[in-house]
Amino acid sequence: MYNAYKKMSLLILLANSPFILPSDMMHESILEENIKQARQQLMDYGLIHCLNDIDPQESKLKSDLTHYAGAFHYFTNGRHKIIQNEETFENTHDPYRVIADYFTKNKVAHLNTYKHHAIVESSACFKIYHSQEFKELIDSQDQYID
Repeated sequence: MYNAYKKMSLLILLANSPFILPSDMMHESILEENIKQARQQLMDYGLIHCLNDIDPQESKLKSDLTHYAGAFHYFTNGRHKIIQNEETFENTHDPYRVIADYFTKNKVAHLNTYKHHAIVESSACFKIYHSQEFKELIDSQDQYID
């Protein structure tokens, strides 16, 4: 009950503020949520790309991951836009390619060897996914959110 009272008091205070209008707060909240979702989609796209590259053989799992990754790409439901040269239609910046390349480049450095000398590539994908450096790379792509 006390938390509800605090929230209500804050909303009343902010609503009466000459500097912040409730509609501005709502717009900012929606914008923040859009950025958060866009970042999460781009992170998931990278993880799926990394996991999909583990086994080059066609399989049901590979097909499933490929279709799922396609759902995150800009040409379907992705929120990051791909920048193209208007005359040549050549991609000048593709956030999805940046993220996929990052996983490809860094996977070897994060590989683990487990019992019986088995190299587990999926663990490298998850280590990269959870790294601070990867989160910073994701944040650097915010300027391409559509």
